[in-house]
Amino acid sequence: MKEEIKKFIREEICLSEVDFNDDDSLYELNVLNSLGVMRLILFLQEKYDFYVDQSNLRFEDFETLSGIHNYIQQRRSLQDV
Repeated sequence: MKEEIKKFIREEICLSEVDFNDDDSLYELNVLNSLGVMRLILFLQEKYDFYVDQSNLRFEDFETLSGIHNYIQQRRSLQDV
């Protein structure tokens, strides 16, 4: 899952050749901005079949690749209940 997300970010959002690891801040590296986060959310909702409730949306959840992965796991587990 992380590799698919990383590939999407690199190919569809990131305009530079910045290399980043799972725990690097995507904001500090200028890989993601608010528009990029919104594009990423749309991709994630479609790809992993879950809904992001905007009232619970925190940009901190999308700061790192690990954070994004954890967020998806949490959202999907909440929908299974």
